[in-house]
Amino acid sequence: RHSGNDYRKTRFRDALLTSIISEENIDIQKSTPSHLFVNSEYWGVYNIREKINEHYIKNNYQIKTEDLDMLQGNKVTEYGSKSTYVNMIKYIKKNNMRDSIHFQKVSKKMDIRNFVNFWIFQMFVANSDSRGNIRYWRSGLLDNKFRWIVYDTDLGFFSSKAKVNFIEDFTAYYSTKWYNPSWATFLLRNLLKNKKFEDEFVNQSLWLLSNRLSSKQLLERIDSFKNSYSEEMKIHFEKRKKFQRNQKNYEYWEEQVDDMKYFARKRPKYFLKNLKKKF
Repeated sequence: RHSGNDYRKTRFRDALLTSIISEENIDIQKSTPSHLFVNSEYWGVYNIREKINEHYIKNNYQIKTEDLDMLQGNKVTEYGSKSTYVNMIKYIKKNNMRDSIHFQKVSKKMDIRNFVNFWIFQMFVANSDSRGNIRYWRSGLLDNKFRWIVYDTDLGFFSSKAKVNFIEDFTAYYSTKWYNPSWATFLLRNLLKNKKFEDEFVNQSLWLLSNRLSSKQLLERIDSFKNSYSEEMKIHFEKRKKFQRNQKNYEYWEEQVDDMKYFARKRPKYFLKNLKKKF
């Protein structure tokens, strides 16, 4: 993968961002940087990524694909069946999640901490593309709970988005932007009606802001990736002549890395401000 929407920028944005949230036991596509050649012709720096399908679950959890459901976006079935998920959504629509009895029944169908981490991260990195890039799965051979996979975050973590209130957007009852249709925010909005879930969301947000998502740790991670890619990106810009039209240069690449550093320095403060405004 050439880093998606980031292919003319850092070439590692998604690999870096998902490496951070993976430390909170969230499924991601592991990544290995490489130089790609096609028929002996140099194509540049790419990232070898895991493919998200039924084999991803089998390989990462050492379980068979029997009784596995994997869905994407608005209940689109990729493997297995969507019936279990649809029934859970119907139950939430029919019952008020403020009631602890109803909330407990739903919490037996989904990994609450996993879901909380998924949305805190998506909102923190300001990933507007998360509306469609939602994948979730469950296996009766594990614990039968739905879990979410973070991938394709390369529309996030830009300096221009450091102040944007994604908490407000993704908890809005009606769609306010192209990236927060009501179906994509349904689960989060309804679960936040429950005080126990709200406390979990707020407390985990504060913990992440002081740890994984602190400016210090974010800047260290960016520097680590920059150091890993730097010399290889010089080769990328020097040797990739056939593809250099509108591809900029090494100096521009450094500017894009600095843009990520700006976001890392500013975002925690604004995210905390937005968290206080909501809760």
